[in-house]
Amino acid sequence: MMELKVLKDWQLQIGGETNIFDYISSNINPENVYLMGKYIFFPDISRFKEGFFLSERISEEAYNTWFHQLKGNIIEVEKIINHVHVYELFGHAENISDEVFLEIGKQIVLSWKMYLQCLFPSNNFIVDFNDGSDDYGPTVTFYQKYS
Repeated sequence: MMELKVLKDWQLQIGGETNIFDYISSNINPENVYLMGKYIFFPDISRFKEGFFLSERISEEAYNTWFHQLKGNIIEVEKIINHVHVYELFGHAENISDEVFLEIGKQIVLSWKMYLQCLFPSNNFIVDFNDGSDDYGPTVTFYQKYS
């Protein structure tokens, strides 16, 4: 596990060695964990017209705009609408190492791969991760792979 500033600060504050579960028990709100699971790691995914999309991001207007702009290329429409910037998920990210955001992105990729396979076993999805070295931080998206 990478060294996290928040854990080091907490250990200094309480004055001793503890394990990760002590930290979680003392500092993490279960409702926040639920929100992370529900909206980041296992979000609602909807079949909409020709594609599969994050339910919180899809609308008739968004679909039509991107479908026309991308000349009906449903793979590109899925990529754009399902595109998530990891930095934008967190408003309180001052003094957080980029390594943390990279690891969160990798965790999202793993959860989405398993989740999509579980929800739609007869479909084949690609979950893409970009480390953000050429963009605004790490990004994750998914789209269908057509044979």
